[in-house]
Amino acid sequence: MPGEVTEIEAELLADAERAAGLSDWGEDQSFRNGLKVYIEDMLELDEPQAGALRATLVHLLAQHLQLIEDGKRNPGILAEDVGQPVVILGIPRGGTTYTHALLALDPTARAPLVWEAAFPSPPPEAASFDSDPRIARLGAMMEDMLRARPELRQIHDMKPLNESECEQFMEAHMTSNDLWASFDVPRHARWISAGASEGYYAAHRRMLQQFQWHGPRGRWTLKSPDHLYRVPALLDAYPNACIVQTHRDPAKTLPSQASLIYTMRCLVDPDCDRSKIGPEVIEVWRPAYANAARNRHDPRLAARTLNVGYREVIDDPIGTVRRIHKHFDLPFSAVHEARIRAKIAQDKAERTEPHRYTPEEFGIEPGMTDFPDYKEAFGDLF
Repeated sequence: MPGEVTEIEAELLADAERAAGLSDWGEDQSFRNGLKVYIEDMLELDEPQAGALRATLVHLLAQHLQLIEDGKRNPGILAEDVGQPVVILGIPRGGTTYTHALLALDPTARAPLVWEAAFPSPPPEAASFDSDPRIARLGAMMEDMLRARPELRQIHDMKPLNESECEQFMEAHMTSNDLWASFDVPRHARWISAGASEGYYAAHRRMLQQFQWHGPRGRWTLKSPDHLYRVPALLDAYPNACIVQTHRDPAKTLPSQASLIYTMRCLVDPDCDRSKIGPEVIEVWRPAYANAARNRHDPRLAARTLNVGYREVIDDPIGTVRRIHKHFDLPFSAVHEARIRAKIAQDKAERTEPHRYTPEEFGIEPGMTDFPDYKEAFGDLF
């Protein structure tokens, strides 16, 4: 296998160079670590899935080349100071997306948006931030997905102007769990969950510089469950980061994520076996639950973290945001509160029927979602 992986890696790099018309991969080539693991997974996929994953990897590698070129042509990008961000952590389907959206409504905040994370090159411009043609391009792609799997509308809010998760713009560094939602790549998912972090935060900072250079500015307000695998490295990179960690019963979050992943996988593999998704989801997120319980006893990490319950965010969004701001000594403005009230009203008007499923259909049996250490540490917040 090693020889075959090396051969395919060379083919993918060459394909990306042709697609981008570029060949400088930069000094830091840590992205190749994750690429190799993807290739190991790809070798075990059937042809349609392998072909789709290969095309995706070439696209992301070409994106990497474009980012290197942007930095060479515009050295000011690399001089951008991205400051100390607010970062929302938590297991997927545990309130992280809603918390992120609420905090991003602060007029002094700046969250990366889905469209710019999907198409980061060329760097976004503040003057055309709301009218960039990439917004419509991504919107059309999303509508195609929703036509293929209409139930996605009930599971996940998909809009180009929504706030992006860090794992979306970390795809080009090959250290994101995003592709695992669409492709059966268990080796790569386990590699990420083991805490793979070489070059991660250098690439993370580089993306924020890309978005900030000529784009809107503000205190970076970020969100990614993937950070749970490497919180110490997160604080090494951003020592004064304000970390908000949401908590919800694993018996709720894990089946919900299994449902989302199954629906996404069906876009690539219509014959996807849903019964294998649940155990895979549990295996991938088990280290994150262990890390969360352990981190509570680390003075450095605990000092920078505020723990918030899922029900608290849902039942009292304004009070929760006010508490977060107070904890980190951030002003909470009347404008911010008014925006939250408007969002609550809009969400209520747009609410769809809940997506119905059972844990058992995804292979999750009673007891499989028990994480005693995590529940002991945070069970009072569920």
